[in-house]
Amino acid sequence: MSLLTLAALVGLTLCSSTTASLGLEAYRARLSSIEMLLLRHERATAADQARSLLGQTVDWGTGQFPTDRYVLEPIADATQEGVVAPLQALLSALPSATPPGAGAPPLDRQALSALVRRQVEAAASGSLGGPSLRKLPFSEVLTRRMKQGLHWAGQRLKELWRWLRKWLFPEQLKKTEGTLSSLVMVVLVGAGLILLTVVLAAVLSLQRRSPALPAVVLAPAPDADADPLSRTANEWVQRAHALAVAGRHREAIRAWYHALLVSCYRAGLLHHQTGWTNWEYVRSLATDVPWRGRFAELTGRFDLEWYGRAQSSPEALDAFSDAAGAILGELDGVSQ
Repeated sequence: MSLLTLAALVGLTLCSSTTASLGLEAYRARLSSIEMLLLRHERATAADQARSLLGQTVDWGTGQFPTDRYVLEPIADATQEGVVAPLQALLSALPSATPPGAGAPPLDRQALSALVRRQVEAAASGSLGGPSLRKLPFSEVLTRRMKQGLHWAGQRLKELWRWLRKWLFPEQLKKTEGTLSSLVMVVLVGAGLILLTVVLAAVLSLQRRSPALPAVVLAPAPDADADPLSRTANEWVQRAHALAVAGRHREAIRAWYHALLVSCYRAGLLHHQTGWTNWEYVRSLATDVPWRGRFAELTGRFDLEWYGRAQSSPEALDAFSDAAGAILGELDGVSQ
């Protein structure tokens, strides 16, 4: 209850206003109705009734006082918390009804002074229960909105069920009304709790889940031996000897074949083409090249060793290096 209302009650201030007025008992009844709606969590209906009281005046004895905006405005907002306690304090402080024609009953000024002191102390300590200004977490807001929505849907379903029963089975409605209403409420409450649990679990899961970091895919390290253009022909020959000493015969065969390709590029007999296979290079080699047939044979042996075997024997390497070295010797200046 606000100090403005208490002052109006104590001072019996006369209000000359063109707004609607109502009797004290009507005011008390409407406030009690709002209290019951709030206790039943019907906040939307309570808000409508509170808005209808704003701006009115209340007749009391020979005077008038305005309806309490401090109590009614938070209720009319329908989203404020802690609105029941001020409403109950206002109802307790309202004077009793005055018989028609009688003057205003004498006020217990000592009791009113004590009430004012308690209200001031409660307001200073924050325990009055006025409008809550704290920011509610999203999950709590969602829960409350879900409860309101489920309650509204339940009321509408009950009305629809009653209408259907009355229309389809008018004689049986009176006999089974209580049982059916209870059954419908149990079903609705159960379905609402299940739905609410699922929604809350989803919300909490979203809040706790940290944003997934994009997966980092590391590209494989490039193999320098896989690119024929990474070395000169002489360097490939040296690489082949080093691989042979290390026992990596299969890779040594590839190094010899790359030495052949690079030598052909340098001599202008072949031209590097991205995506070409070894056999496309063989077909592009001029037919008048004297060692064309041996190059084709080496290409077949290379494909067999590199693509057809996991390891190559020292004998296969020796045979391949001899044949490749002979062709390189005809290609001017590649050291063996």
